[in-house]
Amino acid sequence: MTRAHKMVLVTWLAVYPLTTGLQALLGPLMVGLALPIKTLFVTLIMVPLLVMMILPKMVQVLAVWLAADSKTED
Repeated sequence: MTRAHKMVLVTWLAVYPLTTGLQALLGPLMVGLALPIKTLFVTLIMVPLLVMMILPKMVQVLAVWLAADSKTED
C-alpha cells in the first residue's frame, strides 16, 4: 500500500465518523432546510475540524505506519 493509499484510508477513517456524528447532532436542528444548505453547515464545521485538529493528530499517531516501506514481495 502506497503512502497515498494510506492517506486515503486515514482520511476516510476521519471523515466517515465525523460526518455521521455531525449529521446526527445537527440533523434535528436542520429539519426543513434544503440539502445544499444542510451540506453547507455540516462542511463548514467538518472541514476545519478535519484539517486543523483531527487529521494532524491521526497522522502523528500513525506516522510510523504511514512512513513504512510499502514494497511488496514478488
